[in-house]
Amino acid sequence: MFLADTGASLSTILDRDAMLLKIPTATLEPLSTPVVGIGGSVRAFIVRDVKFIFNSDNGTFTLQQNLCVVQHDLVKLPAPEISRILRVPSVIGRDILNRFHLSYNYQTGIVQLEN
Repeated sequence: MFLADTGASLSTILDRDAMLLKIPTATLEPLSTPVVGIGGSVRAFIVRDVKFIFNSDNGTFTLQQNLCVVQHDLVKLPAPEISRILRVPSVIGRDILNRFHLSYNYQTGIVQLEN
């Protein structure tokens, strides 16, 4: 599950999900541009041609694009900061959100992406 984050320029797998998915960051291509995450600079990697599958009432929609994976240096951070970092979900950023019309209804808790 991803958090829709209009402040994020890139859709990103964050630390907790990278660990849960056992993504081998040592084998990934480093991202060429620096990334600042929670707690400062992070190591960032690119996974090319990831398929995002969106389910809807009308079936499924597939979008293929690159995805960023970040890794904080958890060894060097204090325990409270590590705990905070590991609670943050992965995000869908503007690289995907800008392809859709995004609507959010707080009262009903419904978030919609329309193509």
